[in-house]
Amino acid sequence: MVTVSPDSGLSVHVLLVDDDEDDYELTRGIIGAIRSFRADLHWEKTYDEGLAALLQKHSDVCLLDYRLGVRNGLELLADARDAGCTIPIIFLTGQGERRTDDLAMQFGADDYLGKAELTPPVLERSVRYALERGRHIEELRSSEQRYRRIVETTTEGVFIADSQGKATFINARMAVLVGCEREELLGRTLASFLADPGDGALVAPSHDSRERGAPQAPEVLLKRKDGSDLWAWLHTQPLFDPAGQYEGALVMVTDVTEKRRAEDVLRATEDQLRQAQKMEAVGALAGGVAHDFNNLLSVILSYAALLRADLKPEDAMYQDLGEIESAGRRATELTSQLLAFGRKQMLFPRRLDLAKVVGGMERMLRRLLKENIELTILAE
Repeated sequence: MVTVSPDSGLSVHVLLVDDDEDDYELTRGIIGAIRSFRADLHWEKTYDEGLAALLQKHSDVCLLDYRLGVRNGLELLADARDAGCTIPIIFLTGQGERRTDDLAMQFGADDYLGKAELTPPVLERSVRYALERGRHIEELRSSEQRYRRIVETTTEGVFIADSQGKATFINARMAVLVGCEREELLGRTLASFLADPGDGALVAPSHDSRERGAPQAPEVLLKRKDGSDLWAWLHTQPLFDPAGQYEGALVMVTDVTEKRRAEDVLRATEDQLRQAQKMEAVGALAGGVAHDFNNLLSVILSYAALLRADLKPEDAMYQDLGEIESAGRRATELTSQLLAFGRKQMLFPRRLDLAKVVGGMERMLRRLLKENIELTILAE
């Protein structure tokens, strides 16, 4: 219902809930004497009728008497507010009932008046005040609903903490991020979700940021309720009361887990690329060295073969030159492998008789080893 301003010249719809007809007549006379706005008075005698009229929201303001037979106006006020009634309500009491008036304000009354002081100017002022207050409350309620919708639909987790870091409000997204119910989060600190307790300073505003009111934005590793990792970016804004005292913090929590995973994959890919580039450089170097080394081996093998051709098998040098040729051939095979590696050629494995290979090296090894070393070859 749109509240009607008295200054608009339109009628103000007033609901009176009072079980006394004499009070109704008195109130009607007082309202009729008000000249700054026209009042349309509607009267309900009982608790149930009054509550029904309030919930229909056809009135701009309600005058509610404390005494309503078996039940009282405080109960009606509480029930109306609990049912979502936002109509401004002025509570009417007898003299000397200050405690009742205070209770009425606690239960949601907009103003209270003693019946003995009820005059046209007093009632006019109270109606004006109640309508104005109701208008402000409605604006605040609409603003709160708008911001609540924003908070509840944002993709960011919202974590509001008191001065001790304990949660006083969290939105649905925050509960989803950490895998908890809202009730489980209230009273907990954001630090309790840290994978490393040593990062506690990152989730609370520092002294300097509290003084400046500057936000913080670290990236931390949190642990969800199920133990899985949650990499989160925290935008922490200190909160201060009207006196400038620190009273808590607003933390906006952004899930960057997928971003971190993508960065890890990128780093791994870059490492593989660098390793491949290193291997390519090594391969080029190995190919060049192997080519030159192979040329030298060709000379060695050629001269060994020429020398061996001039000797008889029983000559002592004949067997030594054979060892040189055998070692040269093995070196040639090694250089062939290095050349293949440098050119990225496919190598074809083949079966080897290890006993024969090791046995062929025995003569050379015995000449290389010192006398205090005994060589035993088991070729079985």
